[in-house]
Amino acid sequence: MKSLLLIISLSISLMLVGNQIAYSGGEGPQPGESILGPTMDGVVWITPSVEFGGIDGVFLGNCNGKPIVVAYWLPNGFATVTIDSLVNYRVGPYGPPGCRSEFGGEYLIITAVKNFDKNDERVLADVDIKFVIPK
Repeated sequence: MKSLLLIISLSISLMLVGNQIAYSGGEGPQPGESILGPTMDGVVWITPSVEFGGIDGVFLGNCNGKPIVVAYWLPNGFATVTIDSLVNYRVGPYGPPGCRSEFGGEYLIITAVKNFDKNDERVLADVDIKFVIPK
């Protein structure tokens, strides 16, 4: 577990240098959008962002048998992270290539949260993520 957390923290640091996400959290699909599969099962790890304020997060999972890592930064405060705040949470456009489409780039949405564990330093949760697609 410690080595996994070390790998995750290094991945977050490296990916945050090049990535900012569009934040649309907690709003679910908008008119003209659908939530479609395949469902990507995985783990979300969230920590307070010391460098930027807000929170850092990473999703580790798989789609069609391929590993996926999505790292992101959000302007929200760490105290606001709850099970309810994660359901319908949107990030993107970081759909992985070869999963829903050849090139990826779709918005993602958390559709289910299980095994939510939060302390002062981090949140860990098992999540299901799907794709937000225009109708």
